[in-house]
Amino acid sequence: MRLRGGRLEPWRAGLSIGAGLFIGVQPLYGLHLPLCLAVCLPLRLDVLLAYAAANISNPLLAPLIVWIEVQLGSLMLDGTVLSVRLSQLKGPTLLHLAIQIASGAIALGITLSVIGGLLAASIARWAIKKRSESPMLDNSPNLAEAIARTCARYQSAQAADRYYVANKLRFDPIVRILYESSVYLGDVVDVGCGRGQLGLLLRELGRIRNLTGFDWDELKIDSAQNAAQQSANYSVLDVRSAPIPEADTVLIVDVLHYLPLPIQDEILSRAAAALRQGGRLIVRDVDARRTIRSLVTQWFEHLGTRCKINRGTTLTFRSRQQLCDALKRSGLAILETIAMPGLCLDNVLILAIRTEGESPA
Repeated sequence: MRLRGGRLEPWRAGLSIGAGLFIGVQPLYGLHLPLCLAVCLPLRLDVLLAYAAANISNPLLAPLIVWIEVQLGSLMLDGTVLSVRLSQLKGPTLLHLAIQIASGAIALGITLSVIGGLLAASIARWAIKKRSESPMLDNSPNLAEAIARTCARYQSAQAADRYYVANKLRFDPIVRILYESSVYLGDVVDVGCGRGQLGLLLRELGRIRNLTGFDWDELKIDSAQNAAQQSANYSVLDVRSAPIPEADTVLIVDVLHYLPLPIQDEILSRAAAALRQGGRLIVRDVDARRTIRSLVTQWFEHLGTRCKINRGTTLTFRSRQQLCDALKRSGLAILETIAMPGLCLDNVLILAIRTEGESPA
């Protein structure tokens, strides 16, 4: 956080990129990172952005940058384009060449700094505006405060868990969608709850009376239970066979595709049977369509499983319509299907309700 300097306002983005570009074109190779730290830390600019911009002097561009600096310096000092052979680089010529490079580097640095900084500030301003219009952004004080309180619950967790929880709560579109629904969820069971951040956020928002969750990953459950303290009950159970307690709402978020289709259907049937009359089942999963976004999403899931980020015996994806059909076979009525907003991921959120009559066991 100290390296980032704080919230990335447009002016901070512009100054950070500008400083990085100025430093990057200076022929002080090996010193760019220390210079970025020396300039950005006292001014509370974004060191990471600045150093990324400073890498404009990479092996592909550095020769071109030096040549431009030499020519700029020659024009500034001598009023002419420089044409020098290696055999001429002796004594005073070398000193003059160094002065030309230094002068050209300062001129080029100032030029790139102004242009790059203004462009970065404009892009940051545009991005903030777009995010403010997107359901992914939380610009509500109540939601922001609830997210902050939920993140604070994980302060004693491992760094990876803290960062994961914070990013999920701030950028996962399901957070905004459930917040804006303003529905009281009552007694909630979170099937495959992971680290438990979604349920605990809903608890902080006052949408839950009692919260129960289970997952087969012991480390995630440890993190969830430590964060919950006495406000929820999390257990290590296998989602394939664990009984689902009676509830007003059952959450099954990003779980089903890790299981074979027959087990997916069996879990949906148990969830439907656990719902009280009028109870809701909230399911999110990959929408397995033949689109680029869907294929990218499925690739990410395969990668996450191979890297042991998520545990799963298999990966089985189904389309939105197939998932809705499975919910209907479980005795539920579909209230709404919502395509998850995002740049490349293709997920669908389905809200289903148990109407009058018995759900299948």
